[in-house]
Parts: sequence; structure tokens; C-alpha cells
Amino acid sequence: MTKKERFDMTVILSCIKTDIKKQKYIVLWSGFVSFIISFVLFPLAILFFFLMFYRADLPYFDHDLISFFSDTNYFLIPYDIMLVYYFGVMYFKDKIQHIKNFHHYKKALIFSMISFVVSFIAIYFGDSRFMMIIYFIFFIISIYYLSYTYYDIALKDAFDNLKNPLYRDDDLGWSTSMGVVDNPFTYKDDLNRAKLFVQTSTVGFDFVIAFLNQSVNAILFWYAIGDRKYIQESIRMFDLILENDLKNGNEKFSYLSFNILKVLNYISIRNDNIRLPKRGLEVAQQASKS
Repeated sequence: MTKKERFDMTVILSCIKTDIKKQKYIVLWSGFVSFIISFVLFPLAILFFFLMFYRADLPYFDHDLISFFSDTNYFLIPYDIMLVYYFGVMYFKDKIQHIKNFHHYKKALIFSMISFVVSFIAIYFGDSRFMMIIYFIFFIISIYYLSYTYYDIALKDAFDNLKNPLYRDDDLGWSTSMGVVDNPFTYKDDLNRAKLFVQTSTVGFDFVIAFLNQSVNAILFWYAIGDRKYIQESIRMFDLILENDLKNGNEKFSYLSFNILKVLNYISIRNDNIRLPKRGLEVAQQASKS
């Protein structure tokens, strides 16, 4: 017996065409503004990263090790040591999370290995700004994925994590008039600063990526609405999502049609599940045959 269709595609077609006409210039403007914001935020994210990095030193060594090697061909080796240190601190903090999020951890390992290779190449080239820039690109990406390995928190767990801090000890060193400084008689504060650094290192870059993502989606949206094929495909996709009760709606269709629905706020993805935002619910109610 043929399954009865519960939603009218002609209504969905009318709504999508109307919303495209209303939203296309707003989407273009928001994409442009998002790009400008990401361009401004990127150097701030870099600055924030290195400010946190400056606080996350090695136990007992502080940053003297970096100064000691700074005038030699081994000027990147101290950063390799610190990278290994951060991996070790996070591993002993939680010996399971890197297994649960191995897709992030694998990327962290790969980029850290590339960092090591660059640092050894730099030994033969000497002190070079170019080598340092290349090195820190991979260094930052390594820490970024290491952070996601241990702090990639699902939305449903966010409230619990507000009540339970992600790193459990607030001993970050001695509080002085100049701020928090290292306690030379213990390494606990060094460990906590390293955890805090890894925990917060993604913050600035997450904002940059979010705004860049919005810019890219705006470009893809404008490309997609210029081709009738993708508009028709987005209509069929949204109908299939509704007919299947928000399941298995996007496997048979292109990302461009999916992007049209996402930009128009017909659907959203949360924890790998499809959700209907306010506009999506409104269209679903209008298209319902019941």
C-alpha cells in the first residue's frame, strides 16, 4: 500500500520562493559583514592564543628554556618539548577522552608530528621567520585539535559542565599585584595553567570559523539559488524530511540544496540530528494536509 503524503509540496515551493526573494540580499549582506568580522577577529584570536600560551609554561623552567635556545639553530625545540608536555598533561588528566574523540586526537597527533619535522628542518636552515611561521601554524592547529579531543562537549552536557568546571583545580599560582605568577615550590599550578590553556585555546578560533562559515554559506546560497535545479531539490528534500519525521532527509541530495534550507532557517543540525527552527515549523504547518 502506498504511503499517504502528509505535506503539500506546492505550498513548500511557494514558501521557499517567497523566502528566497525576501532573504537573498540580507544573506549577502550578513555574509559580507561576517567576513569582515572574521578578518578583524583572526589577529585577536592569535593574540589571545599566545597570551594563554605565555601563562602555560613548563614546571620549574618557565620560559627560560625558550630564551636559552633562541639564539641557536635549535630555537624551535623548546616548543616541541612544550607540545609533548601539553599532550602528557591532558593524557594524565583523562585517559579515556582521547579514545572517545580519536578523530580529533588523530589530527592533533598528525599536526604535532608535522610541527616536529618543521623544527628539525629549521636546525639546518637556522633562525628563519618563515620556518617559525610555518611551525606555529601547525603548532596552533595541534593544540586546537587537542583541545577538541578533551573539551568537545555535546550541547546536552553543557549545563552540567557549568556546574562542574572542566578543569577541577583553580590553583593557577600565586596571586600578586602583578597578577598570577608561578609558584616555584609546586608544579600543580603549572599543570592547571596548561589545562586552562588547552581548554581555552579554541575560543578565539571558534568565533573566526563561525563567521567564516557564515560567509561561505552565503556564497553557496547565492550560487545555489541561481540554479533552478537546487531550488527544486531543496523543496523535495524538505518534503522528504517532513514525511520521514526529520530522519534520512539529506542523504540523496546535494549540500547546496541542504544549504538553501539551512540559510532560510527551515532546518538546523544539533548533535547530528535534524531540527525545525521557527520558520521551518511555520512552513510545515502551512504545508500539512491534516
